[in-house]
Amino acid sequence: MIGDILRPEVGMFRDVVALLRFAASHGFLRDALRGLLSTLLSDYRQLRTRIGLQRYSVDEMIKKLAAASFTATRAPANIGHNPWRMTFVARPAFDRAGGG
Repeated sequence: MIGDILRPEVGMFRDVVALLRFAASHGFLRDALRGLLSTLLSDYRQLRTRIGLQRYSVDEMIKKLAAASFTATRAPANIGHNPWRMTFVARPAFDRAGGG
């Protein structure tokens, strides 16, 4: 399994909302807010803009895994707390002709 894959159409706002909902439901909202404030005051946003984060569509991720010799399908739900991200189940693609 590979999870928490960012989708091209989902921005930082949804990441923040997902984190705050998760934090509120698990009792660490104050710490999450503190962490977000620290991130806001750090160079993370500049770094994220400069180097970017990889984002993949479902098709792009399946092709990327196929290039690494895996067959993959998207899981119905993300393994992480953010429902706007994706998880994939990948299995080794065996060479049928070679019996492997």
